[in-house]
Amino acid sequence: MTMTAAAWCLLIGFGFYTYWSIVHWAWTDIGVYAVTAPLLAFGFGLRFLALVDDSDSLLSES
Repeated sequence: MTMTAAAWCLLIGFGFYTYWSIVHWAWTDIGVYAVTAPLLAFGFGLRFLALVDDSDSLLSES
């Protein structure tokens, strides 16, 4: 579940930035960064959390 949420956050973050930048031709708009940065941060954070949880469960099984 955590990896799915991470993938969606990353996809929405990169997709939003790319779409907005192409449509409005504004690659350095601070408003776009304000939306994209938290989505990417949550995406990478959730992905890291999911990987740590998986490695912890593998260690406890051994």
